[in-house]
Amino acid sequence: MCRKLAGAIGLVLIPLISGAQEANPYNGQWVARWKNPMGATVEARVVIRDAGGTWRLLGANRGDNCFERDFPLVVGRATETELAFSVRASQVVQGCADSGVRAARIGEKRLDGKFRDGTAVTFERQ
Repeated sequence: MCRKLAGAIGLVLIPLISGAQEANPYNGQWVARWKNPMGATVEARVVIRDAGGTWRLLGANRGDNCFERDFPLVVGRATETELAFSVRASQVVQGCADSGVRAARIGEKRLDGKFRDGTAVTFERQ
């Protein structure tokens, strides 16, 4: 009886375990570009590794400690057509804002999306 139950549980868990081990189709390096409220282009280097990664604002903004630092990125959704993740900047530097992005695949090397506040952002695979 116990062996049958263990076998049945194993059969149920195998698809879940194998599905969890599938690689994220967006793994790799990306550059994100968007316009800030003043109209200037801002860039970030994004590295995705399965369920996590890093987000790094590029450039310099005098006195702003949120630039040129790697912040943890947590993938919430990664399907063939969509990527959604959150950036946990406040975990690294007090005063840096967390953010979230939802983007749709436009091609092999491009995603178009929006931040939580509605600002448009484009990602290009490097």
